Amino acid sequence: IVFVVRLVGKLQNMKKTEKERYYWKVKRNLRLLEIMGYVMEDTETLAEFLYRIQREQKLDLKLNFIRTYEEIIYGDKEIDEGIMSELDNEYTNIIAIYKDKSKLRYIWYVFWNDVG
Repeated sequence: IVFVVRLVGKLQNMKKTEKERYYWKVKRNLRLLEIMGYVMEDTETLAEFLYRIQREQKLDLKLNFIRTYEEIIYGDKEIDEGIMSELDNEYTNIIAIYKDKSKLRYIWYVFWNDVG
């Protein structure tokens, strides 16, 4: 059953536009940060959230995707293959740190959430 659910998720992702895939990946990265304890406060802007994470974290993450996300939402920056690649690379870095922190939780997360 899990295999079918994951396959359906991958197929649904393939049908999405580049913009829809981008927003899905940003939400995936933000959700993983949230699971790791970095929750955006209701009153925080993206820039403030990024600053707080960088100030508080004991991790070596640049999290450029947050700054890029802000530029796409509020500016005129276009989504391109480089931005999508950066987003995937940062996810790989975040998930690697999550894996080091808790292997069991990492396996659970990847098993149920890592579709696409």
